[in-house]
Amino acid sequence: MYLNESKSRLLADVLQLLAGAQEVDDLRQELAKPIAQLVEADYLSSRDWDPVSGRYSICAGYNVCSSHIQSYDAYYQFHDPVTPKLRERRSPTRVSDVISQDELVHTEFFNDFLRRDGLYWGVNLYAYAGADCVGDLVIFRSQQRQNFDAQSLQILNLIQPAFTAALVRLQKKVALVTDILPKPDAGLPVRLLTQRGHLSPREAEVALRVSRGDSDKEIARDLGIEFSTVRYYLANAFRKLNVDGRNKLGCEVNRLLV
Repeated sequence: MYLNESKSRLLADVLQLLAGAQEVDDLRQELAKPIAQLVEADYLSSRDWDPVSGRYSICAGYNVCSSHIQSYDAYYQFHDPVTPKLRERRSPTRVSDVISQDELVHTEFFNDFLRRDGLYWGVNLYAYAGADCVGDLVIFRSQQRQNFDAQSLQILNLIQPAFTAALVRLQKKVALVTDILPKPDAGLPVRLLTQRGHLSPREAEVALRVSRGDSDKEIARDLGIEFSTVRYYLANAFRKLNVDGRNKLGCEVNRLLV
């Protein structure tokens, strides 16, 4: 497989991120843009699968708006004719390989969800640890573009083992930390917010800091993440806790910690 200099650099950056990642939420967000650029996509979302609730959660994304996340979380993941077929494949697969484009464009999922955000040509990458799905990448191009080609699938097949290994490693790390008795003034509030508010650890950290009056710039600096990443986690916390505004978030955080 031949890659030009720009794509070779992007691929090297992605593999470096996967090898050195320390936090699963940060990894998902940091990967979104370079992987989308690598396969020349217009949109990418990184999802987490909860086998207990049988639900997907969009954890990070590139060109993903909050209304898209909300509508998928509340309704369209339960009316999705594509994902079950793609999951059976386990390897990177184009949407058009499991359902014809003509059939797809006549579905509610396409007309009321995908088309609204300009999504037309799709491909998915799934990460499996044995029989367990540990996450996936949902990648789309607009109708004005061509469908994903063989090189895009080759790139995703190259990334898949490292992506899977990184998710498994970091999710085990989160589970290990969760099992250890946290310090009363540090780990316990985050743990309570993840359990009671169904936030990810990073979303819980950001929500907790906001409830204490910290600015997004202060949070970004202290956590060592980008300002835009803080805003993404904050938007997820607003959505999951069903609040709008920092004051209401603070009240809900305090309620959950009682």
